[in-house]
Amino acid sequence: MHDLILEHSTKVDVMNLLQIAGDCGVSNILFRDFSIYNLTSSGYPSNYPNDLQCNWLVNSENYGLILNILDFDLERGYDYLTIGIGDNPSNVASRVASLTGLVKLKAVTFLDGHLWMELNTDSTGSRIGFVIQLIQNIEEVSAGKSAMCCSSRLFLYS
Repeated sequence: MHDLILEHSTKVDVMNLLQIAGDCGVSNILFRDFSIYNLTSSGYPSNYPNDLQCNWLVNSENYGLILNILDFDLERGYDYLTIGIGDNPSNVASRVASLTGLVKLKAVTFLDGHLWMELNTDSTGSRIGFVIQLIQNIEEVSAGKSAMCCSSRLFLYS
């Protein structure tokens, strides 16, 4: 397990960290001050490996998170990026989205500053993967509430 702590308006590209952290990069990303972090799938912009399972925990102390999907292409119906609220991917109720294929969704806002992401790929076929920009939201976290906002739609989770 590899940790990354971001402080003082840091901007980090995960591709620089893959050499020291393995195929999945860092697994724990902690924001302490306003920071930006580009999370990429292994190998991006070349194809990601088969039989990959990557888990990331993202925590933003006192603030929510914004996910900007800059590029996203997984093997449709076989490879998935699942996103959830909190720190427990095995809790099915915490799952917010499961993304596969070519995704055009641009921004997702979480009022809760704790989320997890899990990438699972099968044994055959792959695509270029993804680049997701994680940004600390400047609004205070609302006690125990999380939100996913896509376009003009807002979904609340408690």
